Amino acid sequence: MESEYDFFVKEIADKSANTIKNYKTAYKKLMSIIGGGEGSNIATTDEKKIVKKIREKENNRNTQQSLINIAIMVKRINDKKDIDILIQAREDNKKMIIKMVQAKNVSLQSSLPSYEEIQEYTDMLYEKGEWTDFIINFLLINYQVRNQDLVF
Repeated sequence: MESEYDFFVKEIADKSANTIKNYKTAYKKLMSIIGGGEGSNIATTDEKKIVKKIREKENNRNTQQSLINIAIMVKRINDKKDIDILIQAREDNKKMIIKMVQAKNVSLQSSLPSYEEIQEYTDMLYEKGEWTDFIINFLLINYQVRNQDLVF
C-alpha cells in the first residue's frame, strides 16, 4: 500500500524541482512537528491538533504558513473536507504577516536612503569611473534585480 508521503510526492510531480524539494522538506517537518510516527499521517490528523502543534513548535510566521499550506494540500489530495480551521489559521497568519511587513517597512524608511540619494550616488560612481559599482547600482535601480542576480 502506498504511503501518504509517496502519494503526496506523486501528486506534486508536475511542479518545478525546487518546489518539489520545498514541499518534501515542509511535509517532513510537519510530520515531525505533529508527532508523525509509523502509520500516522497528516490527512487523518485533527486539524486543531495540527494548528496547535505548528504554533507551539514554530515561531516564524512564514514557516507556520508554509506548514499550514502543506497540511491543506495533503488533506485536499486525500479528499478530506475538514480544512476550515486550517484555512482560518492560514488567513489569520496572512494578516499577521502583512502587519509585520508593514511595520518592518516603516522602520526601514527611516534608515534607508531616498531614491534621490541613490540616484546621486549612482551618478557619482559614473563620474568617478567606478564601472562595476555603477553597473550594479544602475541594474538595481532600473531593472529591480536582486543583489544575488548580480554575482558576477
